[in-house]
Amino acid sequence: MKTKYDVYFSCAMTSQPQEVRNQNLEFSRKLRALCEEFDLQLFCPEEKDRQGGFPEGKTYLAEKEIIQGCRLMVLFLNGPSCGAGGEAVICDYENIPIILISRNLPGTSKFVLDNPQIKETVVFASIRQTMDELRGKIPALIRPPLAAAAIAL
Repeated sequence: MKTKYDVYFSCAMTSQPQEVRNQNLEFSRKLRALCEEFDLQLFCPEEKDRQGGFPEGKTYLAEKEIIQGCRLMVLFLNGPSCGAGGEAVICDYENIPIILISRNLPGTSKFVLDNPQIKETVVFASIRQTMDELRGKIPALIRPPLAAAAIAL
């Protein structure tokens, strides 16, 4: 499966309080707008879920393929990670750089923090401040398109 996405947005939504879920969705909307400034396509699993999601039992493989086709992951830990580290492991295997954004870096899982693909970290204070920081970090980290994707262009 070839994907049309450049950036994969990962955050914890499952079992999060509504306030955290709402902030994550607001963050993803702002991140999408920022990616569009750089002519990059963002994949946000929560948006896919709102559109009906993937067929039962196909989510892992479908999202894995999307991650493998991406050029960057933005990992937003706005609360307990609840599985977001699993997506980051795929980035390690595929050599995809990660920007980690966390409210509490010292409280972030060592498993996640030790991922060698985390190339930048941002301590989250506000969406605006984070978007300002990402504006400088995304272009510096985005890896070139995969050869197959470049040929298709």
